[in-house]
Amino acid sequence: MYRAGRFAWRNRTGVSHASIVLLAGAGFTGQTVMQTRQREIERDRAPLAAELAMANGAMQKALLRLMETKHGDIATRDAALDDARVFTDSPRRMLMS
Repeated sequence: MYRAGRFAWRNRTGVSHASIVLLAGAGFTGQTVMQTRQREIERDRAPLAAELAMANGAMQKALLRLMETKHGDIATRDAALDDARVFTDSPRRMLMS
């Protein structure tokens, strides 16, 4: 311990530069780990987001089909809304959790 302290005292500049480099390396490593974790989370959510986008498109088509028939009967309107609801409910629940 005495010799290490004596070495550090005699070589203050080199020891301080080495410690700065070591701390910077540790900081960069930590940042890389955090970015990798965030990238994995976003990668896992991407299929759900794509499914939600497809479901929103299906709902828009169903609503447009509903609007095209000005006085469509109730059964047709309910069927169109049920189709849209089936597409949108499941992915949205999975994406929000």
